[in-house]
Amino acid sequence: MNHGDDTGAPYGSGFSFVGDEIDKFCEFLHQIQSIKLETKKSINISDEELRKLSLTSNQAENLVTDNQELFAEVIRHAITKQDIIAIAYRKKQLETFRMLLEDPKYFTHIKTKKSCTDEALWQMFFEKILIMRRIAQDVGFHHKN
Repeated sequence: MNHGDDTGAPYGSGFSFVGDEIDKFCEFLHQIQSIKLETKKSINISDEELRKLSLTSNQAENLVTDNQELFAEVIRHAITKQDIIAIAYRKKQLETFRMLLEDPKYFTHIKTKKSCTDEALWQMFFEKILIMRRIAQDVGFHHKN
């Protein structure tokens, strides 16, 4: 057997990693550990297929357990589509409230359109807010203080 040096390794059998190759190799090692092979035949698994592998229940539980603070932080700051809709609606209602308070022409226009008194207009405005809040709660938009 021809040896390239005194280490006993064949000539040309060494290799090195540079740049992001180290990260890719570590990711490959991590991912390959989770694969259960049912056959002794040769199998070719692409990097993309490795990334698509789902976690087992035990792996998912360990992931959450080992990263409780991170998950707690994500949950505290998670914003859902429903939250965005609720915030947009509240923003619109605040703008309407501001205009009713500060713009006499707008107030008069809405009062005329609704054919009501000043007090009745305010009553309608606040009732609408309460009704929309109840509807939002019924469909799962939860108000957080």
